[in-house]
Amino acid sequence: MTKEILFQVLLTSALTAAIVTGLVSLLINWLNQKHENNQQDIDIAMKLLEVKDNQAKIALNQARKDGKSMGFTFYDPATQLSSYLSAMKEIRKTGKWRKGEESKIKYKQKMRNEK
Repeated sequence: MTKEILFQVLLTSALTAAIVTGLVSLLINWLNQKHENNQQDIDIAMKLLEVKDNQAKIALNQARKDGKSMGFTFYDPATQLSSYLSAMKEIRKTGKWRKGEESKIKYKQKMRNEK
């Protein structure tokens, strides 16, 4: 082999290695970012469930102190961790949450009818 051909083979090999390394690095970074986003979603959903639980406990304790019936409702169409996670995915994709919008309309109608 001549020096020129050997140089071209080495240059092509180095370029190919750089491209493959870059693509693998890009894929690993994308997967890490996706995992981090999923973990953040789970953390947020857990915090939302905790807040909802605390609200229910406070309302129940206040009702007991006031000697009233224990009946109370909260406007929250998401009831489980999976509900919050699916809602966050839908909001991220579409910018809206269909189930939440529908529940909000029904809740407002219910409140109007109770007046």
